[in-house]
Amino acid sequence: MEWRVSGTLTQPPRSLQLQPARSNPVTPHPPSLRPPSGAGSAVIGFSLHAPFRPAKAAQISRSERKSCLSPSAPVSPSAPVSPSAAGSHEGRRCNATRPPLGCPPVKEQTLAEKLGATVHVSSLLRKARRLGLRLPKDLCTLAVQRGCRHYWQGDEPAGELVPQSRFSNEELAIALLNGAGTYSPHSVRCGAAMLGALGNNPVQITKLAVRERTEIVVRFIAECARGYEPENPYWSQLLDLLPACPPPRAGVLPHPTRFVALNGYQRGVGKKLTAQWQRPQKTAVAS
Repeated sequence: MEWRVSGTLTQPPRSLQLQPARSNPVTPHPPSLRPPSGAGSAVIGFSLHAPFRPAKAAQISRSERKSCLSPSAPVSPSAPVSPSAAGSHEGRRCNATRPPLGCPPVKEQTLAEKLGATVHVSSLLRKARRLGLRLPKDLCTLAVQRGCRHYWQGDEPAGELVPQSRFSNEELAIALLNGAGTYSPHSVRCGAAMLGALGNNPVQITKLAVRERTEIVVRFIAECARGYEPENPYWSQLLDLLPACPPPRAGVLPHPTRFVALNGYQRGVGKKLTAQWQRPQKTAVAS
């Protein structure tokens, strides 16, 4: 809206009177000084509408960027969404497959980051990618194909994605437990099962664990396995070869009971709680 400010120029005005103008033009230029309409008076015309300047997507304030990344309270499906605020998390639904405008994409955390360690460039994961394995889904699929029935999803192909001659069980176990990989408790459980596969070489496991900087995870799993299988010499040999390291951060790795199958009934005995360490079986699951 355009306003007119009138007053005498010969002496300081005691009061100013604001009168709305007849028209309401939108002026994209700075305020202009109009010629005087009467003796001893002047009219200053200006517009309250700011000139239109398209905002850039990358130039957003810190508060707006913070609001895009912060979680919000649940909203009913019928809540209206304004077009200018589409993509924001505050008070409306957000498309999870597409990041909000101006906000950086959410980066998935690695296992090393969850443990508070430094993320390294893994040569073993590079080898898995060169073999055509998608991380971490195909690693878990390969573990199921090699006999991890407990983690069967039902959509695994019948044949192995990569034969053992090109990607051994030791390499698969360390790849699933690798700190440079995406953090996934399911991958850790599959890696723990492959770590206990029959025929694994503890010396080879130790070399891979040290090279891939995953000694903390391997030692934690080996200690859990020795508690359930104290008569198995494989776990004792592996613990003797692994270097000493601090325990992992609490709450990151799965609970030890997630690595075993708990049975509450034993045939011929009755009710009895038994724990069996999950490891690949001889016969793989066919889809």
